[in-house]
Amino acid sequence: THTRISDMALKMVISPDKKKLVAVSGGFSDTGLTLYDLATQKVAQFLPLKESFNGLVFSRDGRRIFVSGGDTGLVHVFTYADGKATPAAPVAPASVAGSVPSATDSGPVFLAGLAIHPSTGRIYVCNEANHEIWVLHPDTLVREAVVPTGQHPHSCIVGADRKHLYVTNWGSRSVTIIDLAKNRRVRDITVG
Repeated sequence: THTRISDMALKMVISPDKKKLVAVSGGFSDTGLTLYDLATQKVAQFLPLKESFNGLVFSRDGRRIFVSGGDTGLVHVFTYADGKATPAAPVAPASVAGSVPSATDSGPVFLAGLAIHPSTGRIYVCNEANHEIWVLHPDTLVREAVVPTGQHPHSCIVGADRKHLYVTNWGSRSVTIIDLAKNRRVRDITVG
């Protein structure tokens, strides 16, 4: 029985139905996805994962949860209904040509932060190991585009204008701004 979220919660979000606090953890114990019931203030569900990282988002319709899998190259997928998560098959986002991401495809892989476009539902994935953002189709998770960033992109968020993605680059101490209509890097801002 789990009474706490984890020894290393990497990211937490409130579910769209406002019933659960959902956390992804990657510590020495309790690596996985925890659903914490906001009404009872108790852990309602724990779904172990062999490996996870700081990427955690709900799909635009709130029916799926996506979790980044670090150097596994996987995006873990869960269905979400009635306040409960159910594991679905994880996805290794392949390019349109159908290749699995690997050192021979797009370079090294370490999947970190995730973001969802609130209008299109597209999923943006930080590939920290190869200094890029992957743009995934909202339904199939097929990789539609790859956009270069600064060094070691860790987290990303869609801007309030819904036209730009802002990416924190921990290796180059900068923020990359990406034009989402063109999937093109606009500029980097040094942040120290």
